[in-house]
Amino acid sequence: MRELLEQLSMLLVEDEHFTTNHLEGLQMFDLLIQCTDESAAVLDRMAAGAKSHDAIAPVRLTVVQDRLRAALAKAA
Repeated sequence: MRELLEQLSMLLVEDEHFTTNHLEGLQMFDLLIQCTDESAAVLDRMAAGAKSHDAIAPVRLTVVQDRLRAALAKAA
C-alpha cells in the first residue's frame, strides 16, 4: 500500500501546476501516508507479540500515538 501511495505522491509532485495550487492538500496526503505507515508498523509489532502499549511507544507521529492511546483507554 505504501509503495502505491508513494508512487501517486511522486506523480502529483512532478506536476508543478498541481503542486503550486494544492500544496496544503499534498501536505495532508503526506500525513495520510505517514499515518498509514505508522499504523501498519503498530500492527506488525503486535503480531510479533508486543503488548499494545509497547507497540505504540515507537510511533513517531505524536498525533497518531495520542489517538492510539486514547482508543486503548476507552477499550479498557
